[in-house]
Amino acid sequence: MSIGTTVAVALGAVLYLTGVAGSLAADSKCGSFSLTGGEKAIDVVDNPPEGPSLGDVRVGNRQLLDKDGNRVADVNFSATLTALPTASTGSVFSSIYFIKFADGWISFTSLYELSDATDTSQRAANSLMLVSAGTGAFENAKGKVEIEGGDPPTYVFNLNCD
Repeated sequence: MSIGTTVAVALGAVLYLTGVAGSLAADSKCGSFSLTGGEKAIDVVDNPPEGPSLGDVRVGNRQLLDKDGNRVADVNFSATLTALPTASTGSVFSSIYFIKFADGWISFTSLYELSDATDTSQRAANSLMLVSAGTGAFENAKGKVEIEGGDPPTYVFNLNCD
C-alpha cells in the first residue's frame, strides 16, 4: 500500500471512529477565542523501514472544549514525518488538520516538532496552524490557530471570516 493510500485509509478510519458528524455543544464564531484540548486518540502508522523513518504518519483526533468544559469542536489530523531528529531539532512533521464546528469546517496546514515520533502519550507541543480552507460559517476564513502546549493544550484561534 502506498504512503498516500495508507494516510487516506488511516484518516478515514479516524474520522469514522470519532463520530465527527455527531452534535456539538455550541456554534462557533470568527474572531479571537481559545478552546482547551479534551479527550484524544493518536496512532502511528509505521511505514517501512521499521522504526522512525521518513513517511511515517501520526493520525488522530482531539475534542475541543469551551471554558465550561462543553465540547464545541473536533480536531482530526494526519501528520507525516518529513525530517528525522538531529542534535538540535526533534522529529519534524508536516500536517493537515480539520476542525469541525457545528456550523462549519476549517482546514489548516502546519509544521511541528516532537522529541519522539513514536510516543503517542506526549503532550501537544507549541505549533502554528495556518488556515487553508473552510466551509459553512468559515467559507471565507483566513488566519491561524496557535497550539500552546500543555496538559491540556490550549488552541488560540485568530480568524477573519469576512
